[in-house]
This record gives sequence, C-alpha cells and structure tokens, in this order.
Amino acid sequence: MIRRPFAAVMALALLLPPGAAAQDLASGYEQIGTVTITADGSETTYVVTRDLSGNSAMAEARAIMGRMNLNVVGQTVNAEGVPGSPLVQVTVMAQPDGSGATFLSAEIFDQGFDMPILMDGEIGQAEMSDFVFDGARLSLKLAGQAQRAKGYAAGEPTATDDPPLSVEIAVDTEIPTKQ
Repeated sequence: MIRRPFAAVMALALLLPPGAAAQDLASGYEQIGTVTITADGSETTYVVTRDLSGNSAMAEARAIMGRMNLNVVGQTVNAEGVPGSPLVQVTVMAQPDGSGATFLSAEIFDQGFDMPILMDGEIGQAEMSDFVFDGARLSLKLAGQAQRAKGYAAGEPTATDDPPLSVEIAVDTEIPTKQ
C-alpha cells in the first residue's frame, strides 16, 4: 500500500479556496461560522451551518453535569451546495459563563469515519488558546500534533504509522440557542 500521509487534507486545501464555501450553500442552509485548519502551510476553511428547514445547527452547547459541552462541526460543501464530508469536529468543555475551558478533541474526517486525523490527548495532542464563549458565540485556537488513527468507527482507535502533522485549527462560530 502506498502511504500518502495527510495527502487528502493537503489536496482539499487546493480544492476549497478560503471563504468560497459559504457562497455555494444551497437555499435552506445558512453559514454561522468557520473552522480553519492550517497544516504544513496549507489552509482549508470549512463552514459551520444551520439547517433552516430542520432548525438544527452544526454548532451546539449542551449542559452536562453543570458544565457546557461545546461541539462544532465544520463541513465542506458539495457541488449542489449541501454541507457534508470531508469534515472537522472540535469539542471543548467549559463552565456556562465560559470560564474553566478544557480542550477535549479535534477530529478531521478526510477519509471517512474510520481513519480520521486526531488531536485528543491520546492520539495526537493540542494546546488551546484564545478561548472565548459568551453563550452565543465561540472562538478558539488549537495548535499541536495530529495523528492519523484507524479503528475509530469501531470505538477502538489506534495510531497508524503515518508521521504526526503539525496542525493549527481556528474556530469562530455562532452557537444557536435551542428553540
């Protein structure tokens, strides 16, 4: 098998010009934010959307045992303007007032759901900075080493032999309130 570590992320950076995804969204979707990944100097911007027909969004805050679980999914947009894969997911925990933030994970699903590129403290790692959550908007930056994993979909991820990749992720999105 020929290994092309992280080639899909780099190829995607060339296919999706920064800022172009939002104008291509189909009616029924609204851009509420972005997730930007920089890897080896190549930048890819994913859109965070709200599905207007289903009143759902790809960014949410959920109360769990007195803390807020903040989950953001940035997606690429297909030729029909529908958000989908490849995608990136970032998860953080914080107090409801935005204090005491803890980075949990970032997953880049560029080759389906079984072999993502991870930054979760066990496979890959990241440091979080510039965290701001005011109840309606979330912004943060991550920087670290990401690692491809296999077996993720089965719940037993293990690192592949691919070399780690230096990655920076910037999140800036609205967090819609539940209606």
